[in-house]
Amino acid sequence: MPYDKDRPVACMDESPKQLISVRMPIAMAPGKEKKVDFGYGRKGACNIFMASEPLKGKRYVGVKGKKTKKDRARFIKVLADVPYREAQR
Repeated sequence: MPYDKDRPVACMDESPKQLISVRMPIAMAPGKEKKVDFGYGRKGACNIFMASEPLKGKRYVGVKGKKTKKDRARFIKVLADVPYREAQR
């Protein structure tokens, strides 16, 4: 399927991500066994929006601090207004 600038093929997806921090490792002491701490601290969440245009080899990414319908709609509007402004569909 050849690339057509009037009818570009675009795919969009979103992914929520948890933001975490890891604890500093416990220092080893002479004569003591190695200690490993698997704890982490929660630092909130974000949502990643990504659109790709596989026939052109382009990607567009947006990151928001939350996941709402308005954020998704804004991302789609930016795509429609900027890279696909000249497209017929």
